[in-house]
Amino acid sequence: MAEVYNLIKPTIWLIVNVIISFAYFYFLKERVGANIGISISIGISVLFAALTYVHPLPLLYLAWKHSLPKETLTKYIMKFGLPYDVGKDTVTWKNMAGFDKTWILDEQIAHTLPVTHIDFVYSTIKVPGIKPEHVCTIAHSTGSIFIDLLKQEATARCHYLVKNAVSLGFVQDVVSGKISKDNARDEYARRILNNVHPDWFPDPLGEAHTTLGEGAHHLLLTGGKHEHFM
Repeated sequence: MAEVYNLIKPTIWLIVNVIISFAYFYFLKERVGANIGISISIGISVLFAALTYVHPLPLLYLAWKHSLPKETLTKYIMKFGLPYDVGKDTVTWKNMAGFDKTWILDEQIAHTLPVTHIDFVYSTIKVPGIKPEHVCTIAHSTGSIFIDLLKQEATARCHYLVKNAVSLGFVQDVVSGKISKDNARDEYARRILNNVHPDWFPDPLGEAHTTLGEGAHHLLLTGGKHEHFM
């Protein structure tokens, strides 16, 4: 089924853009057609549809609900270039700023401690050797890191790249044994508040200095111990 979909996907996308072209045309015809003429309306419609077919990013600026992800999307395009993949609710870059994959979602994961804060940027790296006991140590420290044991991958979520790098560097050091389960929570707090990021992260947006002291919303302030901590 997936193979069939991949075969017909380009055709579906072409049909969608033909429909968009007609929509552009009728909009221009009704609103400004009398002033610019039918031929110019057709030309503008075809141009817009062609641009959308080549890259659907313009549609996201119209369709996405949240303003901050759209602002971050613009910032990343200006700094890192066009993304690797664009979906309805997500835009993805590969091999960006030391991460294997980074993506922006049109979502609003809000925190209220210490202040209202929104998370929507996800970054993933490979972490060979990660085990269930490591996952427990990490989960005891923060709710902003997600582990895929099968793929041996770790993903961090924030709205700053530097905070994602801090979180993923923390994962690497837990797995390598540099951080024990006894001091993991305190060490994560120290790192996330002071932007202690790994050497592989180049901080291309200069966030390490501008976001110092932020990140308390990533800390788990309450909760019982997991069985691995008993």
